Amino acid sequence: MAIETQPANDNQRTEPRVLQLGPVSAEVMCPARGSEGAVPEWISASVVDVSANGLQLQVSQPLETDLLVDLTLDGERLGRFELKGQVRWSRRLPGQGGWVSGVELLEDVDTAIVEWKEALCRLLDDSAPDHVCF
Repeated sequence: MAIETQPANDNQRTEPRVLQLGPVSAEVMCPARGSEGAVPEWISASVVDVSANGLQLQVSQPLETDLLVDLTLDGERLGRFELKGQVRWSRRLPGQGGWVSGVELLEDVDTAIVEWKEALCRLLDDSAPDHVCF
């Protein structure tokens, strides 16, 4: 399993981060591994922050770099979204016994990526200098 200890550059984002969304839960579907007949595994996660093109998740186990995952995000202010993403990095949380993983959201016609970006855009402060609506 390839696990990066931290992102190569912690500020590779092309969109502003949103930190205060209220509670947002996430479920991550990891592909089946191991023996034939293995089934995909859903794991629960907490959303640390989001942007139009990615998010950080707090998880109980590291997610493998480059892993393609299905995501279900559900939050009071944002709503519910089914998205696809690719894990870009994972790092252990110091002293807490958990992991944070960076996930790039993928443009996929079978997901709600456009609706996600529109909902996030509505939450951003129009006065922010790096604010861009889609």
